[in-house]
Amino acid sequence: MKIFIERPVATAMGFLCLLALGVFSFLNTPIELAPEETFPTLDLYASWPGVPPEIIQTQVTSYLEEACLKVKGVKKVTSTSGIGQARLTLEFDAKTNMEFATLALREELAKTRDVLPARVRPTLVPYVPEDFQVRPFLQYTISGDYGLQELQEIVKDKLEIGLGAIRGVSRVGVMGGSEPELRVVLDKEKIKAYGVHPYAVSAAVSARLATYPSGRVRRGSQEFLFKFADKITSPAELERTIVAYSGENPIYVRDVATVETAYRDIYNIHRINGQPTVSMTIAKERGRNHVVSDND
Repeated sequence: MKIFIERPVATAMGFLCLLALGVFSFLNTPIELAPEETFPTLDLYASWPGVPPEIIQTQVTSYLEEACLKVKGVKKVTSTSGIGQARLTLEFDAKTNMEFATLALREELAKTRDVLPARVRPTLVPYVPEDFQVRPFLQYTISGDYGLQELQEIVKDKLEIGLGAIRGVSRVGVMGGSEPELRVVLDKEKIKAYGVHPYAVSAAVSARLATYPSGRVRRGSQEFLFKFADKITSPAELERTIVAYSGENPIYVRDVATVETAYRDIYNIHRINGQPTVSMTIAKERGRNHVVSDND
């Protein structure tokens, strides 16, 4: 203690340095449960509720795989097609600049809008190990004097896109409502009159939605696969699908069924004061503080 008493100026300077170091650490240390780390891996999700895995594979997963493989630095693409959802995990070379790779991947995904089914929007999520995963830091329940489907459209168009573009936000999810679909309603009398089994109609529609390989081309160490798909873009096209033949005369879907535009079944409805609600969750990027200053 004597040395500190004999040198008061040096002692004061030492304490001032410790104080400055503490203030600097307090202002710049992230308030985080998940550390900011960059992994050479990305996850890609696409949702098409209620659709069987085989159609998810042919109509969604295959197109996303092709888009991902065009990005420079991609080393491995692993995909899983389930009921109503496709998930792809992309592994990059260790030296890949992930910022540029993510930008290039988003550009390729934007080109798939014309070939993916309507309302299927791929979502790119930075890879986070299970030990570092945290729950979304903001959750909202939105209600209003609208129908459930109209409320869902408003939230997606007005809030989801805008909030997703804010710096520090990695993902915005909207839950509630239902997705549109085309329903094929069979007519018992017409099916019996034409002698067409309902399974034949189902098989014909599934075959129309399928993607078929048409060949491959090799160029050096690379191999390119070509596929053929006949996309249905309107109820009229689905009605013209051939389900069977009566002699040489084709029998179309419109001859034995009616194609209707409808929404998928809703199993849970949440209301506030008698009005329907839609929930929205916001996930932030790794390394971003929950508490953000006014200048950030």
